[in-house]
Amino acid sequence: GCRSGVSGPSLNESLRGARAVGATYVQVQVEPLGEVPNSGLLLPVVSPDGQWIAYLQFRGEQSVELDSLFTGKGLEAVSLHVQEVRTNAQVRLLCAVGAAWPAWSTDSKQLTFVAYNEAGRCDLIVYDITTGNTRRVSTGLKRMMMPAISPTGKEVAIVVPSVDPKPSLLYVVSLDTGKMKPCPDDDPSVRQLWPHWTADGRIVYVLGQGVRTWLAQWSPGKFPPEKLCEINVPSSRIGMYQTLAGMGRPISPDDRRFAYYDTARDRIVLVNLLDGQRTELKAETRSGCWLDSRRFVAATDEELLLFAGAAEPSRLMRGPWLPRQSADKTDQLIALTRGQHRRVFNMVRMKVISAR
Repeated sequence: GCRSGVSGPSLNESLRGARAVGATYVQVQVEPLGEVPNSGLLLPVVSPDGQWIAYLQFRGEQSVELDSLFTGKGLEAVSLHVQEVRTNAQVRLLCAVGAAWPAWSTDSKQLTFVAYNEAGRCDLIVYDITTGNTRRVSTGLKRMMMPAISPTGKEVAIVVPSVDPKPSLLYVVSLDTGKMKPCPDDDPSVRQLWPHWTADGRIVYVLGQGVRTWLAQWSPGKFPPEKLCEINVPSSRIGMYQTLAGMGRPISPDDRRFAYYDTARDRIVLVNLLDGQRTELKAETRSGCWLDSRRFVAATDEELLLFAGAAEPSRLMRGPWLPRQSADKTDQLIALTRGQHRRVFNMVRMKVISAR
């Protein structure tokens, strides 16, 4: 349910039904924040500090196919916008045509995205939320996706999509020079996807090799790639996309655990990056985000749940929700639910109050 709008109770029905159950009694305070568009292509992305939201929007009635994210074709009508996470916030248009793959820096100061141009190529764009300045980096590539800006703000990890017989490969682009450094691998058939930086400069990514898939890590210029643990991910392009399409930032705030959607098991799995231990969440959990380093918020089509260690999950809210991002150390998260129209999400801020 990540590609199209969620379905189920309206926002008011969901708010009236809020209740708390489980081993830990939980109260939830909900603040409605208005609407944001639902492109049906990529979910809106919220900055790690919970202050900004960026989203794609398109003109016309015809929807954009999911495959456009990989090919760049059909994105001519897609624009990118950003606004503060509050009611009646002013909207900033960042890119009028050809926008895709917005992603925030971990300090919430920069937004990077991909912009396709009329010449059939794409550029890497970095927007400074404080100054309003935009930096365009041309690499000469016809396609790129899944950008992730480094903690220093000087490099961006990108994935160059597969073009038969070449697989999807991971590169690091210098924002100063535009030079690209490939992630090394001896196997020419590997697929390297979904890069995410840790605070100490490692890149954790999804590594496909034949029908098997791993979480791997690479520290550019320091140590070569290494496999961390095997995960259950389909080998198809769409299947690998679904692995993280519904997640907020998949790495926990302490960089120790990784969350992904296991399509075969139809549930979210939390993986310890140190020892590979897996924690399977409730069936039909398909989207989620970390509330903090030990608690994870996950959603089914019917309820929003809070998972903490081995305890039974607590129900935060009824209805279909898409938790997008928590604000560090505040017990708050931003979530979306179905709006009155197919192309609109209602946005809320939730304050989670726990007591034994």
